[in-house]
Amino acid sequence: MKYTFLFCLLAFFLQNNAIGQEKLLMLSEPKKKEAIKSTLNSYLNYTKTKNYEKLLDYIHPKLYDIVSKEVLLQEFKKMDSDENMKISFGNATIKDVSDLVRVGKRYFSLVFYQFEMTMAFKDKSMAEVMESNFKNVFGEKNVTLNKEKGSLDIITHKSLFAIEDPELDGWKVIENNPEQRFILESIMPKSVIEHFKTYYPNGN
Repeated sequence: MKYTFLFCLLAFFLQNNAIGQEKLLMLSEPKKKEAIKSTLNSYLNYTKTKNYEKLLDYIHPKLYDIVSKEVLLQEFKKMDSDENMKISFGNATIKDVSDLVRVGKRYFSLVFYQFEMTMAFKDKSMAEVMESNFKNVFGEKNVTLNKEKGSLDIITHKSLFAIEDPELDGWKVIENNPEQRFILESIMPKSVIEHFKTYYPNGN
């Protein structure tokens, strides 16, 4: 009986110790939040100015195990040189930075932001043709057609994960795209991804 009790006690201890190692620690960390905002402001500014080399420095490097930095850079430049459609970026706004989650020595935060984007078509009639498609993607109220200019003004609402890893220099980001969860899972613990699935900015 005594050994049964000791065995149960040991099993309980080991189980709780394992759970404790996986437990998510929630932290407010105002200084780290400010560092995240500073990082994201730089990231969005490089997006706006189309400084793709600098922009890619902020992406979590594990993404480049899937798609190389050189390939992504070429895709950005290819998009930018398309004569049939020109994309320009406007103002960007950080809407919300979540409290941080710590797992081991790594910190994670979910950031919501929006930015303005204009897509101008060489064939102006294409703007009207594409209007409904973009409204389906970005939402009815976030897309405005300018027939005279042959362009669509779009407000995009997006989110990304900010990650601090002691092995990396500064905060890194990865877009929060549920359709490409395998990419997130290659970078982040599943428990963190699941934790933020129900998080919405300002409780909305």
